[in-house]
Formats: sequence, C-alpha cells, structure tokens
Amino acid sequence: MEHWSEERWEEFTLQVLWRVCRDGMAIVPAECLRITPLPVRHRDWLLRATGVDSDVLVHGVLIPFCAAYVDQGLAHWSIPSREKGFFHAFIQLYRLSFGPADAWRRSLSQELRRWEQANIGPIEAILESLEVLGVPVEEWDEFLTATVLALRGWAGMIWFLENHPERAIQPLTPGSLWGYVAIRLLLERLALTYLARERWNYTGDLRHLRTELARQVGPPSPPSVEQRAFVIFQLAQVLGWTPEQLFHLLPDQWLRLWQEIESFSAVERRRLFHLAYEQRFLT
Repeated sequence: MEHWSEERWEEFTLQVLWRVCRDGMAIVPAECLRITPLPVRHRDWLLRATGVDSDVLVHGVLIPFCAAYVDQGLAHWSIPSREKGFFHAFIQLYRLSFGPADAWRRSLSQELRRWEQANIGPIEAILESLEVLGVPVEEWDEFLTATVLALRGWAGMIWFLENHPERAIQPLTPGSLWGYVAIRLLLERLALTYLARERWNYTGDLRHLRTELARQVGPPSPPSVEQRAFVIFQLAQVLGWTPEQLFHLLPDQWLRLWQEIESFSAVERRRLFHLAYEQRFLT
C-alpha cells in the first residue's frame, strides 16, 4: 500500500465507499421503507408496459414550438398570433393540415378546429382533457403538477416570462402557462391513443387506460438494496462523506438518511430549482 499511486488509492477508496453504502442500506428493514407511490400519468404506465415513451412524440412537437414562442427577438421569424397567447398561437399554426402528418397526430388539426369553432379556451380545454383521460378531481393537483414538470425547463420559462414582463424583451401574454398545459394534454391524448393501439392493441376508452395497464404490469417494485445504495454513493462523493464516517452510522441513522432522501422527491427538487432560478434573475 505504501507504493500505491493516487489513482490506485482513489480506486480503492471508491470500492470501500460503495461497499459501506451497500452494507448500510442492507441493514435497513424493508418494512421501514416508504411504499413507492403509483404513477399518476398514463405515460408512466404505458412506458412500463410497453417500453415506449409517449413523451418522445409529444416533446417532438412541443419543444420547437416553445422555443419559437419564448424567443426574445433572436429568431428570423415570429410565430403568427403570438400576441394572443400560447393556446391561440398554437391553434393558428396547427389547425390547418399542410401535407401528410405523423400518424399519431393526424387528428390534431381537426381537434384544434373544433376548439376554435366552439370558442373553447385553455381552461375549458384542460377540463375536457382531464375528463377524457379519466383523472378524478382529487388527483388534479398531482396529475397537473407531474404534467407540467414532464418537460423540464420550458414550463418554468413560460411562467417566469409571463409573470415578470419587466425582465423580458418580448413579454408573454397572460395565461400562456394555461395554454401550454391545455395543448400538452391534447397532444398526450393523441399520442396515448395511438401508442396504446399500436403497441398494446388497446382500443378502449382512455378513461380506463391506466386501470388496464396497472392490471397487467402490477404496482412498481420498491428500489433494491443496490439502487438505494447507489444514491447514497453519489451523495457521498458530492458532499465529501468518507467511508469511515458512513461506517460508524447506526441502523437507525441509515434509516433516517434514506427517509430524508425519499422525502426530497423529484417534484420537490424541480420546485426548488425553479425558485432558485427565479431568485437568481430577480436579484
């Protein structure tokens, strides 16, 4: 050991750190772990059942439109009807069919024209999609939060530019975030309908899609010892925890550490990230 190089010491230390993390998580009783919550989005259930991600289709349409919509004067051209807000600008751009569309969104222009003719606004469109997807009222908050955060960054950027016009060269029209949610939910409906039919042979009502998928794939399994240990392993490297420090933790301390990690969900992390992002630009 006296003749080990720095690279050899680093390799040895990481191996010891990993074993300590793995052994520490192994002594935490399984019954003390938080039950993994069931996915609330249809996309998550479909992904588990088929391995196909409907968000890939949805984001392929949303990302370029969002980029053009929040543009601050750098693009060569502006989106038509941008001053009317996200919802109406999207309708004006996609309500007419120009050539063959992707199979999953062939009915998009038809749905948008129906909304336009019926004078349906963003809130009414959101409520319609929630009903079509079979999301009960008690799940609205959780479902809409997960939906907004599904495409990282863009919803937060739209919200920021809408609520802080003094920070933007080209402010966004009030209600743009509601428009984003309404359009996203419509695209999700179309993508889910197509993929459920093509990849899972499901032609039933979207209201029952989650139930049918859950019946087939069952509830998600809790994270394994190795999966939990890997999270601790990463944190230890970022925060500078040594193998010796972790080795002396008692079983109840390992349990408390994991409970703290579980309580800091992905949604909470993104919420704090957006708050920090906003604070940075306001100070």
